[in-house]
Order: sequence, then structure tokens, then C-alpha cells
Amino acid sequence: MKLYLNDLSINGQCKDKQDAIILLKQMTKTFVEAKQIAENEDGYFHDSILERILYQDITLKHFLTAILQDAEANDKDIKRICHSIIFRKPKKSVENSHCEPGEIINAHGWGEVNNTCFDCACNSKAGALFVSMENNSLSAYNKFQIDSTKYGKKIIYNIHKSEDVQNLMWHYEHNPKHGVKDKVVNNKVESGMPLSIDKIRYTLRNGVMVKDKIYGHYDDCIYKFHCHEKNKYHAFSYTLKDNDVDDNLAKEILNNLDGERMGQVFSECI
Repeated sequence: MKLYLNDLSINGQCKDKQDAIILLKQMTKTFVEAKQIAENEDGYFHDSILERILYQDITLKHFLTAILQDAEANDKDIKRICHSIIFRKPKKSVENSHCEPGEIINAHGWGEVNNTCFDCACNSKAGALFVSMENNSLSAYNKFQIDSTKYGKKIIYNIHKSEDVQNLMWHYEHNPKHGVKDKVVNNKVESGMPLSIDKIRYTLRNGVMVKDKIYGHYDDCIYKFHCHEKNKYHAFSYTLKDNDVDDNLAKEILNNLDGERMGQVFSECI
């Protein structure tokens, strides 16, 4: 998934300067933690976020610039936020995907989404994840639905606190029944797991979830992950079946990603 700060979630909900600092810290802390499961372990934002109102008529850009210019300001965390948002140059440009009104429509009825992170997120081939600021109606959604004339209907995941990241994150735990090589037990083949712990965790962290199963790809081999406890998965080598609907969807998505490091991918978001 490609990770974005949700600019539309900053909508004047802060009571004052101190409240703005608290909400900004929480939002950016969640954003940093979410990079663990995101494309290239990085995150992005649309330039329009700088013009969003925090409180009264104070924009995010005005607010952060004032903090940087305040010689008495000694909060290192908020200054780090200032530098990361005002001066950061993303590795990949974040550009609009739509030019005309009506080319992209949200299904929730809360206004125009052209020239926002929603616009950029529509063309992500691995789906998108937003981090929203709290105390806003948008933070109540865990998913957004968008309809694009160019990219079709899209589902975008949305989070706003650290606990949300943990609820999405996949973890690997080895199952002893899957040895390094395939073996036959009671006339049944138990598939092996030849990868090291680091390699299989990497494969999981860049896998594709189809329903309740996760498919990963490493060195021309497919690995399938089954959940044995909340967000905890064991894995084994796997051969995709031509007559299996889920296998075919996983194969299509993995082929489209072409080995790129896209973070956790959820099939319903593509």
C-alpha cells in the first residue's frame, strides 16, 4: 500500500495551539509507524495539506513556520514535524491523477476530492492507506470508497492512531510441522518452509492478502500464509492452482506488482 497523510482530515478541529500540537504529534507518530507496512517503507502527502486550517484561520504552513521561527520553542518532536513536512522532498512526486471536476467522486458525500491525497491515491497499483487527524468526521471511517473515471472504484484504508497500525500489521510465527523440506506424514504431504526467518518476514511484509490468506513471492517461489492467531501467520511453500479463484487473483496481483517492494497489499483495495 502507498501511505499518505490525509489532508482533508485537517479541517479546523483544533481548539488552540496546544491542541494542534497534540493532534499533529499523534497523527505523525501514527504515520511514521505505518511506514513499516507501506510501499518502500515510506509515506507521502499532497502539497495541499499545507493550506489546511488547524484552528481559527491558522493554516498548517503558517503554524509550522511560526514554530520554526520561535527561538523559545524547545519541543524537538514538533520541530521535527515542521522540517519533515515543510522541507521534505519525497523520493517520488505526488501528483494529481485527475484534472476535471467530476472525474473522481467520493461515496460519502463530504465534498470535492480533486487536488487532495484521494486524487493521488487512485492510481496506486498496490492500494492506499491514509492516516487521518483525530477529532474529525473522517477519522471515524476505517475505509473510504472512491469512484474514478480513470481507475474505477477504489477502497482506501484509513487509520488515525498507533493501535490501528498494530491491528493491520502481519506477524510471522513458525509452525514446527513445516520443516525445511516437504515431507509425507500419514500419507499427506506437509509443505516445507526453506526460507530463513528474515526472508520469510520480508516476504510476508510485502505479501498480498486475498480473503483471509496471504500470498508472498521470493526467488521465483510462492509462499502461502495462514493465520493461526490474530495477525499471526505461519507459512509454507505453495504451488498456485489454475482452478482456484483466490489463487488466480493472487497470481494476477503478484504479476502486476512484478517483484516491487509494495508493503502489505489487500486485494480489496486494488
